[in-house]
Amino acid sequence: MAQTLARKAIIAISSFHGAIFPDGHKTGLFFTEALHPFRVLTAAGFEVDLASETGTFGFDYNSLQPPFLSGSDKVIYNNPDHPFMVKLNSHLKKASDLKKGEYGVFFASAGHAALYDYPTAKGLQAIAADVWNRGGIVGTVCHGPESCRVSSEDGQVNR
Repeated sequence: MAQTLARKAIIAISSFHGAIFPDGHKTGLFFTEALHPFRVLTAAGFEVDLASETGTFGFDYNSLQPPFLSGSDKVIYNNPDHPFMVKLNSHLKKASDLKKGEYGVFFASAGHAALYDYPTAKGLQAIAADVWNRGGIVGTVCHGPESCRVSSEDGQVNR
C-alpha cells in the first residue's frame, strides 16, 4: 500500500544575505519567490514551515523594489501580522531542527543568494532527499535547484 504523505510543506530560504551588487546592495531571500508558493500551498490546505540552513535570512534588496514588489505582495510585506510575515520573522526554522518524515513537499525559494549557500546546505539537502525518497514533491524556482545536490537512496545524484 502506498504511503500517505503529510499535507505539510517546507519552503527553504537562503541564509546568505551579503553584498554582491556593484552598488553595494545585498542579495538574500527574493521575497516573492517564497511568498507566492506559501500562498498557493496554504490555499491548498497545506501547513507550511519556512526554514533556512542557519535559521537566519536577509532580504534581497532588489526584491523589495518596484516592479518586483507591488500590489498585494507589497501589502503583505508591509503587514507584520500576515501569516507569512509572522512565520518569516518569528518562526523561521533552522534546517538542523527539521524532522525527517514530517514533510510531503519541499520547495526551495531562491534569489542570487541561493548560489552562495544552497550548494553546501546539508540540512536542507537532507530534508529534500527525505521528501523525494518517500515519494513526496520536491520543487524549486529560479536558482533554487542549487538546493537539490542530493543523492537518492540508490546513489543517483539529482535524478
